[in-house]
Amino acid sequence: RRRRSGGGTETMKVNLWQLLNTGDNAQDIRLQDGDSIFIPASTGTNAQEARRLASTSFSTKTNRTLRIVVVGEVNRPGPHSIGDTGALTVNELRGNPVSRVPTVTQALQVAGGITQLADVRGIEVRRLTSTGQQQTVPVSFWDLLTKGDIQQDLPLQDGDTIYIPTATNLNDRETTQLALASFSPDKVSINVVGQVEKPGNLQLPPNTPMNQAILAAGGFTRKAQTGNVTLVRLNQNGTVTKREIGVDFATSVNDQNNPPLRPNDTIVVRQSGFSRVTDEVGAFASPFSTFFNIFKLFGLF
Repeated sequence: RRRRSGGGTETMKVNLWQLLNTGDNAQDIRLQDGDSIFIPASTGTNAQEARRLASTSFSTKTNRTLRIVVVGEVNRPGPHSIGDTGALTVNELRGNPVSRVPTVTQALQVAGGITQLADVRGIEVRRLTSTGQQQTVPVSFWDLLTKGDIQQDLPLQDGDTIYIPTATNLNDRETTQLALASFSPDKVSINVVGQVEKPGNLQLPPNTPMNQAILAAGGFTRKAQTGNVTLVRLNQNGTVTKREIGVDFATSVNDQNNPPLRPNDTIVVRQSGFSRVTDEVGAFASPFSTFFNIFKLFGLF
């Protein structure tokens, strides 16, 4: 808005999106002393436009820390701080401006990665506008993974809340694909106890097959019962389950004989000739006695 010399005000509308897309310099008007610039709040957020705007010369500075909240199916839910790494990208070194504003992917990495129950099709970014109204921006990381839709990796703003819902139906193929994503945790904690060469806690990639975990623990000892093992799982809903699984090292990953493992799974390898797992827990799994005391409460052993 500009004051006229004879009194009153003049209002001029400027379309910066037209300036970006068509190079219309008429939209970049020259200012005069006393001008007022009003930037209205958008009624919605377009992912493609958000990424384009984040790389412009008039976007927010990228060297400041953003305060965000990540809730739902991540390993470290809660408030986090995230900022620009300061490193120049290849495109920037070539003189091509790109967005270095933190994105949803970086936020999930800071929050420890998604859990294996995350519904990456239904991610939401909840954002408060300057008017106090909340916008909800849907984000599909499944489209990012399967279609390469980079627009789904939304640039973030200070105060954003990222919500990752729980999946209601996730097959083994999708679970394996998610485990390889950059926003999944690098390692998960697995316990292998009993008659293996190196019993204890292992840090393995998400969805590591059961057979691979046994081999990572040094394989069976000569006293091991090699026909089957016990898989104890702490479920997200608070329940604990126990399965007897036949071991076949020649089989590929499958839910029956070589299931992909989840965080905090425990594989128990019994000693041949013993009928109760608890007989060998004291000898081979004393560091994990607390686990087995809890399992006993559930009637699993």
